[in-house]
Amino acid sequence: MNPTETSTDKHHGVPLVPDETARQLNPRQLEDYRTHRKQLIDWTATIGKNPEKAEGYADETVYQRAYRLDRFYQYVWDEEDRYITQITVLYNVGGQVKQDVRTGRKAGTVRRRISVDFRSLSDSGRRW
Repeated sequence: MNPTETSTDKHHGVPLVPDETARQLNPRQLEDYRTHRKQLIDWTATIGKNPEKAEGYADETVYQRAYRLDRFYQYVWDEEDRYITQITVLYNVGGQVKQDVRTGRKAGTVRRRISVDFRSLSDSGRRW
């Protein structure tokens, strides 16, 4: 696959790597992110709504979630000052991070809390 293909390269009608995101990544990161996004979009479209019934989301929902997730990844890269696709999910109680939901680690082992309002990501007016 040509690493310069970006928003014209689609999966379930969703650009695998939006042009703005592609400009931020080197070729190796671009290929990794494309693979990661393809798996994520496929999961959302085929079983993400109800994994037990293998029921996916509607096309428009898949598109919107992929858009918001791309914005979120860009935010994480800016905050972490590095490219990553494995994002730790934390829960927040009273303004303090208590535990990593995925690994169960206590807050003391977490380097930094990443907090973002998804509505602010979707209100930017950015379209693919």
